[in-house]
Parts: sequence; C-alpha cells; structure tokens
Amino acid sequence: MGLKTGLTIGRIFTMNTPAEYEVTRAKLIANDSVYRKLLKEHRHYEARLQELSALHFPTPEEQDEEQVLKQKKLKVKDRMEALLRRTAA
Repeated sequence: MGLKTGLTIGRIFTMNTPAEYEVTRAKLIANDSVYRKLLKEHRHYEARLQELSALHFPTPEEQDEEQVLKQKKLKVKDRMEALLRRTAA
C-alpha cells in the first residue's frame, strides 16, 4: 500500500504504515454504511470490468460500457479515499 498522505480541510494527515491504513479501512467497513455501499459498488464495477476484459472481441457497446465503468469505479474509489482521509484526520 505504501505511504498514504493527503490534504483535508487545510490540515495534512498521514497514515504512516499500511497497517494504519488497513485499521482505518476496517473501522469504516464495520461502522460506516456509506463506505460499505461504496465498497459494494466498487466491487460490482470491478467484477463487470473483469468480465468485459475477458472478451476477445468486445462490441463497440461493450467497449463503451468498459470506459463508463472505469470512470464510475474511479469516482467511487475517490469517494472511498476521501472518507478514509476524513476518518484518519
């Protein structure tokens, strides 16, 4: 995982170890319904992207779907990371 740093409300936060990152993540999974919903969405998008990437000759529609899913997955990941940063701060 590496060093996780970022900016939140003008303050710098740091999760110095992967263990700290995982502890914070585990707390969110256990206690935050929004984080769990985002995690479920992220996993759903990842599963569908795996299906699409396994296709040898995807249709133009499937290629478009793949691009849309990648964007959605990234937005969800960004929201998850924002929750992690707020929780760690």
